[in-house]
Amino acid sequence: MLRCCDILIQISPTKWVKNYYTKKWQKHKISFITLTIPDFEYLKENDIDYNKNLLSPFIKSLQNNNKLHNYVWRLELQERGVPHWHLITDSWIDLKLVQDTWDYYLYKYNSIIG
Repeated sequence: MLRCCDILIQISPTKWVKNYYTKKWQKHKISFITLTIPDFEYLKENDIDYNKNLLSPFIKSLQNNNKLHNYVWRLELQERGVPHWHLITDSWIDLKLVQDTWDYYLYKYNSIIG
């Protein structure tokens, strides 16, 4: 994973992006995103394929909107046993878009199992 992150940083050009909140232009190289699941209630019993059911649709959605290009991710379990992902990308993605998209897929996944 460390090697992949190093390569991503090396190949990522520095670009100027406008911060929607401060309305100022700033340099951007990489973004670090953490995606969490609120609680066990969102998980289907014995469903260990979180990547297929949650992460993959999230990533595809961002790719389809031309927001996500180069990235690496890692799945980890929190102390309480719930999975979360770390995603590193060279794309600038608005925080609200990340939150809204992730919440949509959490809701969709929970509707399927609920």
